[in-house]
Amino acid sequence: MNVGQLITISGLDGAGNSTQLQRLRRQLEAQGYRCASYCFNVQSYRPTARQTIDQLLVANVACLFTQHSVDWSEHYPLVYDFIYDEEFQTPDLAWAVSLVFANASVQVTNSCRQPLLDADVYIICDRYWYDEVIYRSCWVDPMLIRQIIYQPPTSQLALLLDVTLEVTWQRNQTRRDGVSPLLQISRRSPNSGAAFWSLRRVSSFI
Repeated sequence: MNVGQLITISGLDGAGNSTQLQRLRRQLEAQGYRCASYCFNVQSYRPTARQTIDQLLVANVACLFTQHSVDWSEHYPLVYDFIYDEEFQTPDLAWAVSLVFANASVQVTNSCRQPLLDADVYIICDRYWYDEVIYRSCWVDPMLIRQIIYQPPTSQLALLLDVTLEVTWQRNQTRRDGVSPLLQISRRSPNSGAAFWSLRRVSSFI
């Protein structure tokens, strides 16, 4: 039985993840591959997830573009406070946020991604658990975060858009919603890039 592959793209906000993935999708579709985009979230569980997966398989999707994320704005106000309010950016809350994301990551892996991989669908994921590490490594030991995110596997190909913090900061000045709060967090931890220890560093891939 053929098995799909998990490919992940990591990088700071403003590194160019979205731009590169859009280019990749256009190139794959031009070569005749059927692609789709879908963001699984905390509500994608059992019946809901199964329905979505069935629809993707019936459509003969060969490559799914997705994100490693949860719908934290409505379901996890603690995460919202941690990201947007420095008063809540403490080691204890960083650990709590890591547990929230670890739980969601396991849920999405088991209910959503793995069935598609088993059906020979290639999954290209914008961010992965590697990114969970970098944004909280100034409060929590990176190895501890990896231990609680033990179930989601290492991707077959893990790419890091190796753009400097200074460049991503400049790019974020033009964002409609202002400078990324996650980027502000990462600026406080200049050594956090070491969290991407196992990723293949590239300046671009398309």
